[in-house]
Amino acid sequence: MKQSKPNLQPYVAALFKEAQSNRNRLAKLERWNRILMIFMVLLILSGGVFVYLVVSPNKIITARQYIAADEAGTYRGILGPSGLIVLDEATKKKAQLSVRQDGLPVLTLFDDAETIRCELSRETDGIPHLRFYDEKQNLRASLQLTLDGEFGLIQFDDTGRETILYPPMKEEADAPKIESATSVIPLQ
Repeated sequence: MKQSKPNLQPYVAALFKEAQSNRNRLAKLERWNRILMIFMVLLILSGGVFVYLVVSPNKIITARQYIAADEAGTYRGILGPSGLIVLDEATKKKAQLSVRQDGLPVLTLFDDAETIRCELSRETDGIPHLRFYDEKQNLRASLQLTLDGEFGLIQFDDTGRETILYPPMKEEADAPKIESATSVIPLQ
């Protein structure tokens, strides 16, 4: 008797159909997984933005001193009780914006040795002054503007004796007196 081969074609077709169905379900599941991941990322980001917008603007940060540093971690600026100090790459003081004890503002510029070389200030009488100093921090020249809009230029010698260059004064008593710089507040 001759044995007949079983007909496997319906079984193979059923397996193929089931595999195709599993592939379709897997693709659908992967799509939902991507959608859920995108939703979770958006939810986390929106939660972070919400926390930032709600909490941050109402918060006041207080500190004795703020320090600004560059990418290498080198201090480049300090904001503290003595004012705003600008530093160079070697962390040497180059400029300082501060308020003196009498409440008046002063801008001070320094040389490479951190010596005061120039100072811009407003005095209690309302007159602005621009003062220049030598390397020994001696006052050498002063430019000022009066309340009337006139300017004055005074030169100082090595002994501190002043010579009024402009406007020409008839008497020494008419000359305005200039004090030396005592307005720089030391770095704390």
